[in-house]
Amino acid sequence: MKNSAIRSTATLFAFLIISMGALAQHKMVFTASGHIKGLPDGELYLAFGSFSHMKADTVTVTSGNFTFHDSIAEPCYGMLFNHNYTVKVDMFIDRGKIHITGNIDSAYDIRVSGSPVVNEYAAYNQSLLNTRKPVQVLYEQWMDAYKAGDSSSAKTYRSAFFTAKNKQGREAAIMQLDFIRKHPDSYASAWELLHYVNDKTLDTGRRLFAALSDRVKHSEQGKETGRRIATLSRVEVGNMAPGFEEKAVNDQPVTLLSYRGKYVLLEFWASWCGPCRAESPNVLKAYRKYKNDGFDVLSVSLDHEKDKWEEAIKKDGLLWTQVSDLKGWKNKVAVLYGIHAVPANFLIDPSGKIIAQDLRGVDLGNALKKIFAAK
Repeated sequence: MKNSAIRSTATLFAFLIISMGALAQHKMVFTASGHIKGLPDGELYLAFGSFSHMKADTVTVTSGNFTFHDSIAEPCYGMLFNHNYTVKVDMFIDRGKIHITGNIDSAYDIRVSGSPVVNEYAAYNQSLLNTRKPVQVLYEQWMDAYKAGDSSSAKTYRSAFFTAKNKQGREAAIMQLDFIRKHPDSYASAWELLHYVNDKTLDTGRRLFAALSDRVKHSEQGKETGRRIATLSRVEVGNMAPGFEEKAVNDQPVTLLSYRGKYVLLEFWASWCGPCRAESPNVLKAYRKYKNDGFDVLSVSLDHEKDKWEEAIKKDGLLWTQVSDLKGWKNKVAVLYGIHAVPANFLIDPSGKIIAQDLRGVDLGNALKKIFAAK
């Protein structure tokens, strides 16, 4: 027994040594260093990883110089920034040396170079930045005119800004799709696809994911993107809304199943979300108009603090049931429904089927008018 125990211990020890060695071999060491002219001495940050597993490093800047030294399991997204975001650089992290150079007075022209994936993403990101420059110029002109009290010029620049911003958004979406299609074996494509796919782009997102290489699909970022697509597929229009139970403000449990027989707007919001609060009067108007016809609202809050949540409910005069587990973005219902941004909502019919998503403003009123006019 004693010899057997010794052999077992020795075997376990050897296994641990081999395992530790294998883990060490999978570590990819990188050094991201550079010089940004005019960057004040102080702290500089580098956040990197997959969307749901970000790590952050902090280093001290001296005379514009800085160096980050760390390791990653696979190539991943990174963002370099300082405390007031006068520096904000999107980049990709890979093993080996990464060089960052630029000037604090020209944030759009900070350059990143390194391995092929680092260079590919840097070129793509630089193209995106180039489309944003004219938009930023118009915004600054609008703000300057507004501060100077020149209402006529401010109105002109404001209109031009939103026109340019919408155009830039369309151009950026085309560039994003083009990058993903041309780089099916790039970890950066999985990252970009995660940010591209939503309920309106789901079909294209599925096809793009299927075209990625197996290496990228099975990476951590690839698997996360796959899970995102699976979640969105589960809650797309035409599917039954996933059931759940969550506690209301009074700590009483509320289930989605209890709303069967009604049209219900499942709404995701938070007290800290300005656009959510701005949309509340529209939802309230719809609730008052159709509540006696079989319409209801169930709101899920992504708040952390109960007092702020309750204060917002009271201040905005919200009359329907409110639920939350006070876990913010990790709210279990928000995770179940794949919520990455608020406001968001799902219109569910009396049988429990999702019949529309993200109805806001006049779209919500028109949808409900059509439903109840037919009854």
